[in-house]
Formats: sequence, structure tokens, C-alpha cells
Amino acid sequence: HDPEFAEVTRERIQRFALDNVELRYAPLTDVELSGKLWKWYDIDPNSIKESIDLLFIDGPPGHLQALSRFPALPILGEKLSPSALIILDDANRPDEQATIAAWVREFSNLSQARMVPESEAGIGLLHWHQQAVHAKHTDSSSNIRHLTTAV
Repeated sequence: HDPEFAEVTRERIQRFALDNVELRYAPLTDVELSGKLWKWYDIDPNSIKESIDLLFIDGPPGHLQALSRFPALPILGEKLSPSALIILDDANRPDEQATIAAWVREFSNLSQARMVPESEAGIGLLHWHQQAVHAKHTDSSSNIRHLTTAV
């Protein structure tokens, strides 16, 4: 959602010749999930053509709303490959801990692999399993085979 950060990230991707990373600049917009409005990236899940093997979640910023990163799985869950790895940054924070707990409750095919607390703000590692998505949300759709990042 920050064009300057998007440009810095784009330069890093080029510098390290990461040809399997897709970077999308996406401003924040209002998204409705189960009758609640959330600030989330303005990205159409149907525009993602390949299944997501690695989903790295480091936004939106927590100061925008409680459980700011929660919409990631309701929106992108159907795009995850059968054995996707989900990384949640800043996982030592109470809000991210609550987000992980909410995801695990809502998605029966999600399990928390482990926490990496020795990182700066903690990293949560979660696994998406092959079984069908059993989510209460129906706002997500389709598939990704490379890393897609929205900033």
C-alpha cells in the first residue's frame, strides 16, 4: 500500500534476480468479510493465476485495525497450493497471536507449525493442508505457483 516501499522492494527483487516473485502495488481499500469491514489490499484474487506456495504476510499495519492481517486467509485461502507455507511476520505481538488463533479456529486445514521468537518481532509458520477449505467466508477464489507480494 506504500508506493515508496513497493519501489524499494522491486529494486531488491531485481538485484537478487528473483524471477519467481511477483510484486503487486496494492493500495488499501475497504473489504467486507462476514458483515465486517476491513482495510485490505485492493487485489482481486481472481487475477492470481497460479497457486500460492508461500504466503508471506507483513501487513497491513496493525495500527489500522484490530487483527489487521486476518483477511489474508479468508481472501487468499482458495489460492493456496495444497501444501502451502504461510509466514506471519511480527507474530510475537498479541494481535498477530490472536490472528493465528482465529485462523486455526476458522480453517480446519491450517495448522501452526511453530513460532520463531528469536527473530526481531517473531515469525509464525503455518501449514496449509490438502483437505478442502472449511471456512465461514466465501469471499475468496482461484490459484498461484510463485510468491506474490502486495505492498
